[in-house]
Amino acid sequence: ICEDIDECTGDDAQPDTDGDGICEDIDTCTGDDAQPDTDGDGICEDIDECTGDDAQPDTDGDGICEDIDTCTGDDAQPDTDGDGICEDIDECTGDDAQPDTDSDGICEDIDECTGDDAQPDTDDDGICEDLDLCIGDDAQPDTDDDGICEDIDECTGDDAQPDTDDDGICEDIDECTGDDAQGDTDGDGICEDIDLCIGDDNSFDADADGYCADLDCRDDDDDAYPGAEELCNGLDDDCDDDVPADETDFDGDLFRICDGDCDDDIASVYDGAPELCDDLDNNCDGTADEGFEDSNGDDILDCLEEDLDNDGQSPFEGDCDDTNADIYDGALELCDGLDNDCDGEVPAVERDGDSDGYTECEGDCNDDDDRVGPDALELCDGIDNDCDGELTDDEVDNDDDGVLACDDSCDDDPNISTGACEDPLSDENSYIAGGCGCDVSPTAPLSALLPLMLGGLLLRRRRSAVF
Repeated sequence: ICEDIDECTGDDAQPDTDGDGICEDIDTCTGDDAQPDTDGDGICEDIDECTGDDAQPDTDGDGICEDIDTCTGDDAQPDTDGDGICEDIDECTGDDAQPDTDSDGICEDIDECTGDDAQPDTDDDGICEDLDLCIGDDAQPDTDDDGICEDIDECTGDDAQPDTDDDGICEDIDECTGDDAQGDTDGDGICEDIDLCIGDDNSFDADADGYCADLDCRDDDDDAYPGAEELCNGLDDDCDDDVPADETDFDGDLFRICDGDCDDDIASVYDGAPELCDDLDNNCDGTADEGFEDSNGDDILDCLEEDLDNDGQSPFEGDCDDTNADIYDGALELCDGLDNDCDGEVPAVERDGDSDGYTECEGDCNDDDDRVGPDALELCDGIDNDCDGELTDDEVDNDDDGVLACDDSCDDDPNISTGACEDPLSDENSYIAGGCGCDVSPTAPLSALLPLMLGGLLLRRRRSAVF
């Protein structure tokens, strides 16, 4: 194209090939049917659904141009039911749906209770709660217009009237009405508030307690009548032919349970009784045996210590071994090696000092010598070994030579005794027959034999002189 007629000039200029009046090098809409973006929304007019000076493209893909779209956003959905609420946030949808204008959670097209203060019918009685006097799961509306819901109305029916005087009789059938009116409970045709007494008026009411004598179990006591409060007196005050158990003194201590007797089976227990040491709460103050001591710290009160061995004393009383009836304070000492009298000592006569198996009280006549005892063998020692009070016949020294007869076969001669012939000058001395005197070996020197010979001669002369 000659430059004088070329609309697209310049180094990179390209001619307008699609005839839209825009050089191709700057044309964003190219092609045979392409139309330039006239509304500046970045979309060529031949494919732009939203055209016009203020048109905005459909950015949320709901088919509605943004400049006329009331529901915009990624998840926005158009208002299809024309209630002015986008479908993505509309709780009431459908052709006839109407939004919940009273915020009761029910769409208006199905809401029976509408209005600014309207509340839905939650108990299904057909009455909106803002108008319903009887609300609740079991509530029933007041059908007889007496101001009382039917589910709690004792007086029902077209002509029923509530019991205004609380006598249990509906007013429409109550012959006795008024604030103080009481029904005719005794059937005598007289309302109780003006009746002389309940029962047969002809029987009179001697104690003026409101009950005629024919019904009053004690017409001389105005505390006794049908329905009276039971008093702690051991009597039938309410005329039901029964005296309550707590008014009976079963243990005969003159106190009843209603008087504060906390155990009416034990006569030593009642309110204010002196406390005894018996593991019981005698005075009914909630604590047993208060004021009594446990002096030995065994968690058993002194006064409750038992005498287990039946010897007449408990440990508290001085029994130092309550498993042995022979042991208690002051008992006689027995020969048993025990502290029978509880003085803290075992007597010496009950102790085996020489460990020979016998004590002095068991017959050991010398508890310092273990050779001496009741069953000991007699030894040749001049001691009463078997403790029988006697020595054997051969345990005497008749010749007073210091050797007992049981050891001296020559005990009739004080100069001769067994063993006396031992001569330090000879190793060969031996006893002669009979054990008295000595047999001297011939090998002994003459000087050793001479004294013996002379001694024998003198002895023989003495015997001859005697005879």
